[in-house]
Amino acid sequence: MLLAESQSALKLISDLIAPQRHYQVIVSGHSDDIAIRTPTFTFNWKLSAARADSVAKFLASQGIAPQRLIIQGKSEFHPLVANTFIENRRANRRVEISLVKGRRNRIVYCKREESYVKKLKQPF
Repeated sequence: MLLAESQSALKLISDLIAPQRHYQVIVSGHSDDIAIRTPTFTFNWKLSAARADSVAKFLASQGIAPQRLIIQGKSEFHPLVANTFIENRRANRRVEISLVKGRRNRIVYCKREESYVKKLKQPF
């Protein structure tokens, strides 16, 4: 799913990210606001998540530890620009890579107790 020109840019990005081991890498896929209905992608969330997934897999293949990668599919809900023109829709179909330093807090849900039990600190 990755274009050849995207792969060369992602190779440069992965070379910068890989040594930054104390950073979590968030890969967010986006789409325009035109509804998609194909056998593979039944709606835009799946398409945006697939975009993020393909970039995350590429980053992992370049040496970024998969434990550091988080994939987000944001669909059409966070556009850069209004989806009023073809060029704008093209700009909104994108993948963003963000780095977050340090540990992240997780809220853990315990089904047995039917409540949120605690926050855990997860090192990277």
